[in-house]
Amino acid sequence: MSAPYLEAIERVSAAICRVHGWSARSVIGHLEWQPGKADPRRLTMASMRDRVADRLGQATPDLLPAPARPKVSLSKLMAAREAIRGRSLRHHGCWRSCTAGR
Repeated sequence: MSAPYLEAIERVSAAICRVHGWSARSVIGHLEWQPGKADPRRLTMASMRDRVADRLGQATPDLLPAPARPKVSLSKLMAAREAIRGRSLRHHGCWRSCTAGR
């Protein structure tokens, strides 16, 4: 990854933090937010947070703990989906015709 590209990421991230009143700790990468996504090669988010903190004139941010894996009940999700779907079908007046094949 080229130096100008890294500087652009740093500058944009710092600008967003300034506008919202955030610290460099708010700068996260794809992989930190969504497992399975990749961050650009040769870029660690810890080093980018350090660069953003320097640009903002802040102390180096502490490391964030890894987020806990959410506990989701698949049966509750399916029930909620069916409830929403049924409500939507009744709202549009096609309950009988849309569910005839069930």
